[in-house]
Amino acid sequence: MQQNRPVKESLFDDDEDDFVQDKAPQNLQSNQNLFDDFVDDSDDDCCEEEVEENDLFNSSKRNLPSLNYNDDEPITSGNSIQQDEKLTSKDLEDATRLSLKLKKKTIQSSSFSSQTFPLLVSLITENIKTSSKAPLDLICVIDRSGSMSGEKIQLVKESFTYLLKFLGDSDRLSIVIFDDRASRIIPLMRMTEANKEIALKKLQIVHGRGGTDINLGMLHAFEVLKQRREMNPVSSIFLLSDGLDEGAQQKVKSSLERYSISEDITINTFGFGSDHDPQLMSDIADLRDGNFYFVEKLDTVDEAFVDCLGGLLSSLGQNITIKISPEKSNIFNEDVEIVKAYGEASMWAKEGNSYLTKMSNIISGRQKDFVLELKIPINQKELQDHEKSVKVANATVTMTALDGKIVIKTTDLFLTLLNETEEVKEEEEADRDVMKNFYRVKGASILSEAKKLADESKYDEAKKLLQSFKEELEGSFLKEEEFIKNLVKDINKASEDVDPVVYEQFGKHNMMENARAQMYQKVNFKSANCYQNEMQMDMIQQVKSMKKKK
Repeated sequence: MQQNRPVKESLFDDDEDDFVQDKAPQNLQSNQNLFDDFVDDSDDDCCEEEVEENDLFNSSKRNLPSLNYNDDEPITSGNSIQQDEKLTSKDLEDATRLSLKLKKKTIQSSSFSSQTFPLLVSLITENIKTSSKAPLDLICVIDRSGSMSGEKIQLVKESFTYLLKFLGDSDRLSIVIFDDRASRIIPLMRMTEANKEIALKKLQIVHGRGGTDINLGMLHAFEVLKQRREMNPVSSIFLLSDGLDEGAQQKVKSSLERYSISEDITINTFGFGSDHDPQLMSDIADLRDGNFYFVEKLDTVDEAFVDCLGGLLSSLGQNITIKISPEKSNIFNEDVEIVKAYGEASMWAKEGNSYLTKMSNIISGRQKDFVLELKIPINQKELQDHEKSVKVANATVTMTALDGKIVIKTTDLFLTLLNETEEVKEEEEADRDVMKNFYRVKGASILSEAKKLADESKYDEAKKLLQSFKEELEGSFLKEEEFIKNLVKDINKASEDVDPVVYEQFGKHNMMENARAQMYQKVNFKSANCYQNEMQMDMIQQVKSMKKKK
């Protein structure tokens, strides 16, 4: 049985007792006894050794590991139950489809000016009806600073009751708590029924105190990930905070680079109440293709946790790269060119004339759409019938299945090009999917621009910008589409959020979350357009039903 010993003089200023875990338990049956030793009925924290940020990095430089976190419980052990059957590369290949569409399939060539059209790239994933799911390694990093005292920290504890119900024996969980210090209170262990009780018991003695150092908490999470001896197919970090921590984005980014954390590990952030910094939490989520949830109503934090978990548990593949390239053609005077890609600069990379975007995970039953603009050059030659079908772009997606195999899919985009002198009998309607997504990304950009104006106290200008876009939507040929109607609702809500009083209280949080949700097709409970799959919706409904019965 592992022995527990007091560490050197406490890093705390108070009288709390802290304990260090030296080794992994030799016998997994000892987990209960081990944690019984840690837990008592007092309000003291019984944690592993707490380490300051500078000490952690300095010891790394000396190649002296300051934290012994290579004690993760084996994924399978002894007579433990079998893991869920892994989803294979064939499942991923059968469930996914890559699509390229232009605003119009047929255009009339021009001899005097180029023409630019919205281009839609879609990775469509069918909903797989199976009991199989992706086994998960989840590290929860919980802010326990003074501002989390009382109702906030209590609701976090209660929310874990629901979260754990959806984790199975093949999933593993570790918990890190932080204020201006940090400690790991639960090693990475399988979520058997016995271990779930241990986790909940440990959480009950956590209380609020101290300041906020997000990066220090994340450093402990990175140590757990780097030191684990085995790994499940899907890994993620949940960061929960209600505070302000200036410069934490850059610190976490630097730590990710320093630890060489794999790009398929997502970071999902949860901002509690109106006091937190939404830009900070959104930026940290963006570092690893995660969701940012603004938890305005504290009693919905469990729903946010479970929604995010549902997406992770329905993962089909990882390390997705989509490459979109214009095609050369001797039909035109110049090369076809991609002139714009919608989204943050960090969302896209250029490789010659091509654009690349990456995703950490591909989720069952979800569609990911990307909007670019394609320039069709001047054509000064008379086209023969056999020359009128022109290949103008191609796309390739590369994905890693959960069994480690690579899946590659490609698609081409052909355009029918009419001669300038040909009579067009009937004007072709613009592709509805292309235009819906064009309005989606434009709406996200408008929300971000309106937020910038409100940040400068230009509230009237922000409202005018929003009103102008609303009028554009309502005048569109898509105005009766449910998606567009919902987008109008979101713009109306944003117009209310830029009221000076509302904006400072929670309006800026709403606008930040909604702009990001629309641009990246991320879940946002307050948006009329919510990007969830069946598993997420089912799990949320289960949580709501359980809460009603309490």
